[in-house]
Amino acid sequence: YCQNLLGNQRLSTEFLKAMYQESSPARASVVVIDMDGTLYPFDTPDNIYQGSKLEKQVLENAVSLAGSKSVIEDCLNNKIPLSKGVSEYLSISKSQYFEKVWGKIDPLQVVSDKSSAEVVKVLVANNKELILLSSSPLIWVNKVLEYLEIRQCFSQVFTAEDFRTKKDVFAKIAFKYRGKTVVSVGDQVTTDLIPAQQAGISTYLISAPSDLQALILNI
Repeated sequence: YCQNLLGNQRLSTEFLKAMYQESSPARASVVVIDMDGTLYPFDTPDNIYQGSKLEKQVLENAVSLAGSKSVIEDCLNNKIPLSKGVSEYLSISKSQYFEKVWGKIDPLQVVSDKSSAEVVKVLVANNKELILLSSSPLIWVNKVLEYLEIRQCFSQVFTAEDFRTKKDVFAKIAFKYRGKTVVSVGDQVTTDLIPAQQAGISTYLISAPSDLQALILNI
């Protein structure tokens, strides 16, 4: 029902928070955190990847790598992941694609708010085990974490190379930490929150940097 509703109309931030920013992830010992849009906001009104500086740089680098704008447009029109479409077109590995596209992006040009670093450090100081779960490639994740100086704060890091869908990872985390309170923190309902709840994991919706800072008090 929720997924259909999300597909049919844009829900208000207040409504989404009521559904997914649970009031009882308190005393969670394990915190699963998304990266893009969560540890730093996108520069778009709705805090989404589409239309952001990050997407524009990815597209620009992908076009440069492929040497053809039509290849990129074909991937987008047919909902083919750029990493798959471009790597097959050029007969290169996805790792090579990630290195030449995502590896050329400077976090300084994308990450405008570094306040999340302090939040992460406080959570660790409060004895929370932190797990990063990102759909971005490892090379970009490492760049952002190093820029924020918080790589050492995460006991585990899952990136695009490690899973097909986040649902698979949430299931593994729920099994590994059964008996403990786990909370998933993210900005995307369909990928960060719904699959977490399906695995029996509490959720906390991030729609603005202030939500992330409030996380310290709520868990």
